Amino acid sequence: MNWKKVDVKRLRVDFVFSEPREFDLSSWKHHEIAFERTPEEVDYDAFVPMMNYIYPCRQDLSEDQMREIAERYNITFVRITDERCAEYDEIYMALTGAGMDFTWDIAAAYVMQGCLPPLMFCRLPMYAGMRMNTERRKILAACKESIRWAEGTLRALKLELRKVRAWLIEQSK
Repeated sequence: MNWKKVDVKRLRVDFVFSEPREFDLSSWKHHEIAFERTPEEVDYDAFVPMMNYIYPCRQDLSEDQMREIAERYNITFVRITDERCAEYDEIYMALTGAGMDFTWDIAAAYVMQGCLPPLMFCRLPMYAGMRMNTERRKILAACKESIRWAEGTLRALKLELRKVRAWLIEQSK
């Protein structure tokens, strides 16, 4: 992905208010990796989820797009295979690492999908040795756009509530 070509204003708003959900990824009873792995990757448990949380993502990503994100960040893509699950046959992101904050990776994965990152992943940690680069600049801009979009949505909701309140008061007379 060429981060210089990312136009933050054109990113989709699908997941701005999304949050991860707890889901049992500890066994392979309910899910599978959503893209083809090589025999070596299977042998070395490459792209295996480590945490029991799933993150909503675009359902129209190609296997190549999922693989590009998975190879670059601590993210994998899983397809829910248990027909008893509400999430059956949907694809989600999951973390392939543990022990540190992967907020930057999660935010980047959303931007690589062409989406603004969810608000909860706009609280980006500062790590020693980090430097500003094009990728981080675009992630920061995408987070700023997520916040701007959410603020506009909240303002509109507040205005709508005022209208409903005024209508209810009028109806009560």
